Amino acid sequence: MNHQDVLRETSVLRLARFSHPQDQPHHDPREETSPEYSINFVESGTFDVQAGRQSWRLYPGMVFLARKGLAFRCHHDEEIPRDICLSLMPAASLVAQNGDNWKAIWKTCAVRSTNRLAYLHLRLSRVVRSDAPSLAVETLATEVLAELDVLLGSESRKPYRAQQLAWYTDRVEAVRSLLETRFTDSHSLGSLAGAAGMSPFHFARVFRELTGKPPHRYLVEVRLTHALQLLRRGASVTETCFAVGFSNLSHFIRLFRRRFGTSPSGFTRRHAS
Repeated sequence: MNHQDVLRETSVLRLARFSHPQDQPHHDPREETSPEYSINFVESGTFDVQAGRQSWRLYPGMVFLARKGLAFRCHHDEEIPRDICLSLMPAASLVAQNGDNWKAIWKTCAVRSTNRLAYLHLRLSRVVRSDAPSLAVETLATEVLAELDVLLGSESRKPYRAQQLAWYTDRVEAVRSLLETRFTDSHSLGSLAGAAGMSPFHFARVFRELTGKPPHRYLVEVRLTHALQLLRRGASVTETCFAVGFSNLSHFIRLFRRRFGTSPSGFTRRHAS
């Protein structure tokens, strides 16, 4: 028997932790069929996966990639398996929009994590334990997919044609304007991509490539810039936090310190002096 604990679900993805009940023996089925596309970061335990004539030994630091309809078999050495995976399932609509772009990702079932994948996995595991906005989670998910796309043999991206670059620039600038004028709104990757007339994954990739930042980080920096202005005008730290769109005071203080090298209250004292 398997257990899946859903940690976060948006219109773009579902994040879950996959494990086995520890109070009953487990029997590996002869064959399983993946009901959806999933990217599974192995966090603990060891098990074998066989698909067709290929087999892999999976352990912490490996990533199990399952395309929809994949027939595979798992084998555990232990009667009560201890393997745990953080699973990322892109929504069916997202897969449909980007099927051709992601062909390289599903050509294999297992890959050893790169330093960047391990970094993104750690950030995902932390963000699902917090009250981070959906946009932050969705942005991380698209970065995972982009890293796998590069790692598994996708061709290097060619320079955009002049007309194509102009088209992307217009849409990226429209979203930048939206984030800079409506920075207190609760944005999602789907809503921003819709405003740009692009699929969420494609939009996230183009936005980061052209601006140098993923959408969520861009929004955070806009909010922090406005927070600085409010503090200079004498607003309190708590008032500033909620006025610029943050919903958690301690999270705001951490981000402010990371960006400016001092806490909001420290900045206020220095500015007053």
